[in-house]
Amino acid sequence: MRKYEAMFIFHPQEEKIATARKIVTESLQKENITIEEEKDFGLRTLAYPIQKEEQGHYWLYNLQMDPSQVSQTSLMFRHVPEILRSLVVRK
Repeated sequence: MRKYEAMFIFHPQEEKIATARKIVTESLQKENITIEEEKDFGLRTLAYPIQKEEQGHYWLYNLQMDPSQVSQTSLMFRHVPEILRSLVVRK
């Protein structure tokens, strides 16, 4: 098991943030990925519009998972409409 950081940019609306966090947490737990810490970076202006949104809500997860799960985890959130972007990197 290695340590990873996953940064998510959620849709800026409050109800979509709650929905996206729930989806992320449940999906990670279903894959037996340990969430060590969650950190809220708040609403920020994006460098360029994503899905016609000028702002996004940033959320960081510190995770522990097998290296074989990284690509699957990255692809898992690609088609969730409440998540504008996601990135998983090794610590």
